[in-house]
Amino acid sequence: MVVSFIPSCFNLSQPPCHSKHISRHIASNIRRPCIRRPQILSSAHEDAVGLRVFVLSDLHTDYAENMKWVKSLSADRYKNDVLLVAGDVAETYNNFLLTMSLLKDRFEHVFYVPGNHDLWYRRDGEDNPDSLQKLNCLLDACRTLGVVSNPMIIDDLGIIPLLSWYHESFDREMDIPNIRIPSLEMACKDFNACKWPGELSNADDSLALYFDSLNDMHSDVIKQIKKVCSQIITFSHFVPRQELCPEKRMLFYPKLPKIIGSESLEFRIRSIHGVDGSGSACHVFGHTHFCWDAVIDGVSFTTEPLERLLLHVFSCTSGSNTKQFLKSSGNPVLFNYIGHDHVYRLLSVLSGLDVQCRYVQAPLAYPRERKRMMNGGEDWLPFCIYSGGKLSDRISPCYWSDYYSFNPRTPRNTQLAPWVARFYNRT
Repeated sequence: MVVSFIPSCFNLSQPPCHSKHISRHIASNIRRPCIRRPQILSSAHEDAVGLRVFVLSDLHTDYAENMKWVKSLSADRYKNDVLLVAGDVAETYNNFLLTMSLLKDRFEHVFYVPGNHDLWYRRDGEDNPDSLQKLNCLLDACRTLGVVSNPMIIDDLGIIPLLSWYHESFDREMDIPNIRIPSLEMACKDFNACKWPGELSNADDSLALYFDSLNDMHSDVIKQIKKVCSQIITFSHFVPRQELCPEKRMLFYPKLPKIIGSESLEFRIRSIHGVDGSGSACHVFGHTHFCWDAVIDGVSFTTEPLERLLLHVFSCTSGSNTKQFLKSSGNPVLFNYIGHDHVYRLLSVLSGLDVQCRYVQAPLAYPRERKRMMNGGEDWLPFCIYSGGKLSDRISPCYWSDYYSFNPRTPRNTQLAPWVARFYNRT
């Protein structure tokens, strides 16, 4: 994730804190201009028996320090383990290929979904005419290396990579008024570094809908995984819920939520993990570089996102005329005409489902962010979320997810946090 406007004032690390103590650190530090972040403890489970699953995102190995970190990973410690790589490996093809080769040498199984940096289009030294061609090139390289980008069952555990992209309408919370904030086009390099064919664009939700539709090619495999696996881990690069990002008043770039996530991604996650509610559902994501580990119960969507989902489902499963027909009628009974999987997904949402799901982000992030402990450091990475035949019981004390476990989200509060306010002048 690259946002050009990211001023920094974070203190360096303090000694590791356990979760029950972190809220006191947050309460004491949240009002100060600078935030202190604790070192996250490792969860490697060295004595665990059976399959272990580790997660990692945002490697950004175009930075020499990050490539060095990947090369420093033990060549023996993870030989029987699984690694889920949640995107943003490298901007250049050569660095991507080297990074994934190194990871595959160290882990028995490596799974991958692309991030936005992976699809940056470079005119020099790359033959791909656009970002979709580069995506195909990266996935071909993964197949050659033995890196998996499709759903699979390993030792009764279902692992489902999900393709996704962000859209501006994902942001449903109140904007910060009366301050001058750089535009998305100025702040986010994707608008210039990615090149898309045809009608696909970062300016609307076309990319988010297109990438989400690509997951349908694996619908039969996903059905089988849901049928036979009691535990499923899904993972994506982008963020499925806005609650997985700090409120705008806390962010140096308050428009960040507009370029991080996808509603259709969350609907797809919920359709996979079911409506019964279970501690065996887990989704891993990346992109924002905020370390995160939280369990969220239930799901709440407004009418507008549901309408957009209905429009998307109809556009993907029926003719283009159906999309306009649904828009004009607004009749939810129309979902009887679409496919079984989509009906299940819509019924799950419309019935007010109460699904428990654990959400995890474990980013390597940029070197400057690690130095300031913005990602919790690097000693806890890669992060183990599954061992001994089950998901880890311990929720790790990540800074922002821990903050929101003790403090309600108040998006209508548009008073900038002190560490943000110093960078903006009210208009």
